[in-house]
Amino acid sequence: MEKSNGTGKDYIIDQLKKQIENFEAKVQTEKIGTVLEVGDGVAKISGLADIMASEMVEFLPAETF
Repeated sequence: MEKSNGTGKDYIIDQLKKQIENFEAKVQTEKIGTVLEVGDGVAKISGLADIMASEMVEFLPAETF
């Protein structure tokens, strides 16, 4: 016998269906490169095709080294 207080499997299935129907995927692009060498305020990087020579680039704190 199904419970009517919102804990039965039909209730759970209905709630999951509602969440899936209302789901909105969000896409965020990032440009990720690799720092190969650092010295005297100059960084040699790889993997950032849109960066030009002598361009100022901001490096955010990294979680991996």
